[in-house]
Amino acid sequence: MKMKSNIIPFLLACAFLIQPALAEAPATPAPPTTPPAVVHSPIMPVKIKPRQSGADSISKAAADIEQENTINANSLGLFTRISDGGLGGDVWKNYTGKALASDLGMLNVNISSPAMRALLLRALLTSPDAETLPEDKESEAFSARITTLVDLGAFDETVVLYKKLEGNIPSGKAALAGTEAMVSMGQMGISCLEEKALPDDMKGTSSTSFWPDLEQFCNILLTTDATDDESESFAKTASLFTSAKQLTAPATLSELNGKSVIGVLAMNKSGLIPKNLFTPENIKPLKPQIISLLLKQSPIDPQQRLSLLSVAVEKGMVPSTDFTNEFITQTASSSTSAPSYWSPFMTLYNKLQSSPADADKSVVLKEVLKIAVASSNAALLPFGASFGSLKNVDTFTTEEARKVVSLLVRAKINVSGAWYAKAFGRPDAQNRESVTDLDVISALKASLKSNSHGKAETNDNKEVESKKSKEMLENPKLYALSLILKTQEAEDKIKEKSYENLFSLTGSNDYVMPSKELMNNLAQVAAKQDTGKVIIYSLQILNGQRISQIHPLALIRISEGLQSVGLSEENRSLAHEVLADLIEY
Repeated sequence: MKMKSNIIPFLLACAFLIQPALAEAPATPAPPTTPPAVVHSPIMPVKIKPRQSGADSISKAAADIEQENTINANSLGLFTRISDGGLGGDVWKNYTGKALASDLGMLNVNISSPAMRALLLRALLTSPDAETLPEDKESEAFSARITTLVDLGAFDETVVLYKKLEGNIPSGKAALAGTEAMVSMGQMGISCLEEKALPDDMKGTSSTSFWPDLEQFCNILLTTDATDDESESFAKTASLFTSAKQLTAPATLSELNGKSVIGVLAMNKSGLIPKNLFTPENIKPLKPQIISLLLKQSPIDPQQRLSLLSVAVEKGMVPSTDFTNEFITQTASSSTSAPSYWSPFMTLYNKLQSSPADADKSVVLKEVLKIAVASSNAALLPFGASFGSLKNVDTFTTEEARKVVSLLVRAKINVSGAWYAKAFGRPDAQNRESVTDLDVISALKASLKSNSHGKAETNDNKEVESKKSKEMLENPKLYALSLILKTQEAEDKIKEKSYENLFSLTGSNDYVMPSKELMNNLAQVAAKQDTGKVIIYSLQILNGQRISQIHPLALIRISEGLQSVGLSEENRSLAHEVLADLIEY
């Protein structure tokens, strides 16, 4: 495929907007008497044929560049070796490009499991062996992968992957994904250049308003009076854009899910989104792409950033340390900040630092649990170490103690015997320094015996072929616990061999049971050790729901699938999430 580019004058017009973050190294300044050389950004499509019909004076004046397309998009990725985090070049074996695009397109990207989200990202970023996708001359697989990355809000990875194309954009979908990612990261200058360079037929494949919105925004940006303050110029452009599009303040944040990336960016930059809407509860319904977009904006209101991070942590979009560090940093300077959603937590955190006695800490931490009820679990993360080190927990209720144990399990902090004894009525463990997962499972078994809800329903009763499977269906939680306790004697053995049985602890009588066809499909691809399809089908089974809502049989099937393709570490991480959910819910 041969492509041309006519964008040099436009490059000069937009040069002041281009962010240097994507360059391999800073350019050496030219002497004052030497005219600056025009250099194409490595991410710009220098091989793309410009628009010819209705082309403006900018594109007509530019020089032509013609190069051959030698890039195989399907072979591109960020992880080429398993040691780097990749899943092997055959991760998408047995997938045609069209089939992969179809399956990825059906995924619910609002993934409730951080472990499964991380696994999907690794699969999408693994460099595939080109021969594993023989029926994909149009690079549909690459386009689907990069589109899903944007849907997940993984903009940094998307831009790096898009850069590897070196201008050989294989499809309109790939162009849309790459440009959306650049816009979301604040690289508006390069994005405007991309919009000008791409031919109309490539932009016409999108059903969204992104391209016309971007063109309109860029035109306003270039005709707006420039100021020394780039942020001020951008805010002025955003305000003019929202007025031209007649965008109004949203009543709820979920309304942003229906807007284009440009629309959300402009509304946020112009101050059209009320700050009081940014609470964890309001943010949770947002798509990952929108959450990530809002987090990327600079400058950003500190309290708004904290709320966004709290939800991003729960969804596995950022490490928990991102929220904890941000919280501690803001708390240190909160004396000069206006009261906000997070002010009560910050006040209690400061009290905790000046309360060395256990009795005083208990009072503060009980108050933390009280106000955290309507918040996200992430709100408790900065207090994890304080909860974990508390010696006397007598003043806490059983319900409060269980929430603390769940927090400690999620944060991978040792659970003391005191918390364990309080949460599960085990006074004999009061003085133990710490307890194991096996201890917690044993305690859960006892509590489930006294609170059994009877037989769990299933849409797949044909699977009941033996006394054991019948027993499991009648009380799947207790059956799985019994298996673990009868066959395992140490925590390390649970991790190695029986974590899949822990999945049978999940859910209640209102289990969500996937279709028999999907369950069977997962079993078949697991038998073939087909890594990519195991991941995709597992995510289709979860379908964005909490792990505790999924039927035990479905979760066991997912566990077996992950084990079959050697993803034992990921299986353990998923099981750990299940355990934390069970303790709390």
